[in-house]
Amino acid sequence: MAFKFLNLDMTNRRLLSIVLFFWLISFLYLIIGAVLFSRLSFEGVILIAFSQLLLLVEIVVCLFYIFPKFWRLNKAVPLTASIVLLLLTIVFLRYSFEEVLFVKYLGFKLNPHLDPFYFLYDNFYFSLPGVFIALIVYLVAKSFEVGKKNKALEAGMEQAELNFLKSQLNPHFLYNTLNYMYSIALPLSENLSTAIPKAIGYDAVHACAEQKGSTSFK
Repeated sequence: MAFKFLNLDMTNRRLLSIVLFFWLISFLYLIIGAVLFSRLSFEGVILIAFSQLLLLVEIVVCLFYIFPKFWRLNKAVPLTASIVLLLLTIVFLRYSFEEVLFVKYLGFKLNPHLDPFYFLYDNFYFSLPGVFIALIVYLVAKSFEVGKKNKALEAGMEQAELNFLKSQLNPHFLYNTLNYMYSIALPLSENLSTAIPKAIGYDAVHACAEQKGSTSFK
């Protein structure tokens, strides 16, 4: 229910849960490390937390929207355009929060020497790993999905072959075989010819054969 708004099936929900789990471990590792060992200020911790949150958003968008929709040979252009648009959105969000909102509401220091082109390049560069992480997870998940489908297909083919073999052993076939055995045994011994249908279950076979339009033997 927590992921219902994403319109994900059960497999993708599990995949998202795995991504969130490992992201949370990475997030806690960076935050705890920054506080205990680097002794970063409150501003530094907030920046790390915000950057990791953007990384999570980037991975989720790539993993559950961009790659499933555009990972095709004939969709290289929209794939590239979608990734570039996503990265530009990440840059815009970082600038809006780190250089505007955090400065205004949290008292962060304003960088008066901010180079827009370097800021764009720097954020593009450090956002690319999120795309590659999402791509690796997506390809691994697809390989497992293909393997699962292949196993299901093989099982279906085996079941179809088994059903086909079972269909060859229908009551009509058994009735004809029993009739042949009866005709062979009759000249040898009347008791033997009578015992064969009873031993095999003549009544059930005979009833099914009559439903299929076979003629009974005496």
